[in-house]
Amino acid sequence: PPNKTAEMFFRQGFREFRARNFIRARTQFELVLQIVPDHEMALRYRDNCAREIEVEVGVLMQQGRRNFEAGKYRESRGQYETVLRLLTGDQSNPAFAEAQKQLDRIKDELERVD
Repeated sequence: PPNKTAEMFFRQGFREFRARNFIRARTQFELVLQIVPDHEMALRYRDNCAREIEVEVGVLMQQGRRNFEAGKYRESRGQYETVLRLLTGDQSNPAFAEAQKQLDRIKDELERVD
């Protein structure tokens, strides 16, 4: 039955959410919503995933800038690459473009240093 399948996906999404795997959790909650469009908990947790991703992106962007300014280019690159992975589904997000731009700057710096 659809509700049993939806609950299975919800439990998987909740498990991913608790493990801070927000992209996978969001995907699971979206599957639930395809089966049961008015599933309140799936709606709530899907929105929570989006908020958590935004918070994580903000932290990573700040750390990336700080590491770049400190000359820690490889660490900064890792943080910006993580931002790109988190925002793959939302490439219109300004942070996606900023991370891409910063990665180009890092590449230029690393070529200059090496």
